Amino acid sequence: MGLFGKVFNNTPKTQHESDLDRQIKDDGVDYAGLRISQIVNEKITSKELALQFVLEELDAASHGNDFSISFADQSGFDVSEYKGAMQKTRWTGDESDLEHIQLFFRAFLAKISDINVVVELSTIVVDNIMEQWELGKYQKQSNKNAIYLNTNTGSNDNAPSSQLDYGIKHLTRDGTPEDGMESSEYTSQPNSTKKYQRFIYSDEFGFTPQSKDFLSEIGRTRSMWDAPSTYEYITCLALFRKLILSTRIDRKILLWHIMDFEDTGIAVGQIHDDWNSDIMMTYKMSSEPSQIDTFLATDEVGTITEITMTNHLTNEVTRIPLNNEGIFFMIYSIFSDMHQVDFKKFDTSKMPEKDTHMAKCLLDLKTEMPFDQIEVKRLKPLYYESNDAN
Repeated sequence: MGLFGKVFNNTPKTQHESDLDRQIKDDGVDYAGLRISQIVNEKITSKELALQFVLEELDAASHGNDFSISFADQSGFDVSEYKGAMQKTRWTGDESDLEHIQLFFRAFLAKISDINVVVELSTIVVDNIMEQWELGKYQKQSNKNAIYLNTNTGSNDNAPSSQLDYGIKHLTRDGTPEDGMESSEYTSQPNSTKKYQRFIYSDEFGFTPQSKDFLSEIGRTRSMWDAPSTYEYITCLALFRKLILSTRIDRKILLWHIMDFEDTGIAVGQIHDDWNSDIMMTYKMSSEPSQIDTFLATDEVGTITEITMTNHLTNEVTRIPLNNEGIFFMIYSIFSDMHQVDFKKFDTSKMPEKDTHMAKCLLDLKTEMPFDQIEVKRLKPLYYESNDAN
């Protein structure tokens, strides 16, 4: 059981302030966290042990209060990496290296009476260990592989699938044009006509992870989001259909006005081929320091030539395949971020029959629907306030 498990699986302490409590008050929690981190790190003999320790602590933190859940969410690890980590370790009673470290921690934490201090210290220690061993969000960018969403398997892979088209790679990780490419600027379309002003994480906090302030501003963490309603699911299908069947001008309106992408005013294309440069549209997320970049060709169709999702906290860039599944993934990722819903929790088998029929019609791109005749400029923006949802 990790530090967080110890905190949240026991009755809150009622003991009087100890000498250690007073010492932490005098020195500050950050200093205490640094000192205990140094001691713990001396006991960690390998990166494998450090990773095992961190994953167990994140697993425990994910079952704690809002502060610890937010810490786990923004650790740079996917939930699937640390979920169940505590159950994977067998406690033999012979005091393995990991057990020895955690027993040392327990003895230390038992001397602190304030639960809030225990939680804060725990996050500081785990964060310091992650930074020391370059784990999670501290993993060096040079050691990272590009991530490729595989829509055939539903996995994130370290290499592109030969069966999927990921389009043209326009920019390097640091935002400069790839070899053989160059960028140019054009007069972008202002966003002043939009009806609603959406909260954007990076505009408020930069690329810094937040905890209490973040939660108070955003509302809830991603792991606590509910499933979307059937209406919201159908809305995303309708938008997907419109985006697939639209030409360049309407496609740009859908991204800019309906989905709240910014027209960056940046075009990227092959050197000395300005006529074929692709314009860059960017959606900045509300729930985390991430963004989705979509490149549109200047041909009549407005061909989507690349979709990427960049997490500025972990420096990871996920490339999205340019098939129908990849485009729908982009749409529901944006809707999820705007409205704090988790599409992974939506069960299509439980939809009413009439909605199931509607979903099938929307996905049948070869059969025309009356909906197709609606002009995109008449559609309501994807982001709406709660009192305007109906």
